Amino acid sequence: MARGRREAKDEDDVAAGKRESYEETGYVTDIDERYRIEETAFDHAMVAFIGYPVAGKLQPDPKEIIDAKWVFPRTLWNSG
Repeated sequence: MARGRREAKDEDDVAAGKRESYEETGYVTDIDERYRIEETAFDHAMVAFIGYPVAGKLQPDPKEIIDAKWVFPRTLWNSG
């Protein structure tokens, strides 16, 4: 999961997600918009998508990520 903020140069939330994924992981990501999850918290909205790496190489940004691993999507739903 890449986490970040939408910037002025981002066309929309999907563009922000793709940029953040690349900046933090090194992967170019194809985002599946069918699985958009949005939650409003206080003065901002949090948006999540499912994405798939389509190019690049895993190179986690050490200032942002301390560990990375592959998981099955069902793992995310069962982690609560």
